[in-house]
Amino acid sequence: MPRKKWSLATLDNVFGGEPAEVPRFSIGEAAELLKMPIWRIQTFLDLDFYPLSPATPGRGKGRRRMFSTEDLYRIAIADFLLKDGFAPKLVAAVLGEIPEDEKFTSYDEKGEATLGVYMTRDPITRERRVRLFRPDRSQPPKEAYYSLDFGLPMGQVDQGIRERKKEVKRRRSKQ
Repeated sequence: MPRKKWSLATLDNVFGGEPAEVPRFSIGEAAELLKMPIWRIQTFLDLDFYPLSPATPGRGKGRRRMFSTEDLYRIAIADFLLKDGFAPKLVAAVLGEIPEDEKFTSYDEKGEATLGVYMTRDPITRERRVRLFRPDRSQPPKEAYYSLDFGLPMGQVDQGIRERKKEVKRRRSKQ
C-alpha cells in the first residue's frame, strides 16, 4: 500500500481546523512593507556576504522569490544596522549569530518577548564580540557599546503588514 503524503493543510483538516495560512510576500510586497527599493533587497540577497535568503528562492523561469515574515525581519534588522552606521561585515556577523530557524518572537506570561543583540569589545585584544539576548530576560552588560532590541525593526515590519491587510480588506469591501 503506498504511503499517503501529508501536507500542512491535510494535517490541519485532520484536527478539524482550517488550513493554516503561512504569510508569504513577493519581492515587490516585501519592498513595500519594508519601505525600501527592490534593488536594495536584491542586493541583500544577491551578495553572498549576507546570510539572507527568501523562504522560497526564485530559480528558473516563472519561479518567484517569496519571503516569510521572519525573512522580512532579517532584512529589516540588516537595514537598521546599516543605517546605524555599521559596516556590512559587522551586519553580516550579527545576522550570522541568529540561528536559521530562529523565531524572533516568543510568548510568555507577560505577552510578547523578542530577541536582541549587543556588542562589546574584549578589554585586551579589542576584538568585537556580538551576542544575542532576550530583552525580557536580561540586559546587555555595562561594557556593551551598542544594543538593539529587534522589536524596533520588527515592529516596523509588523506595522507594514497590518497596513497592507487593512488595504486589502478595504479593496475587497469595495468590490
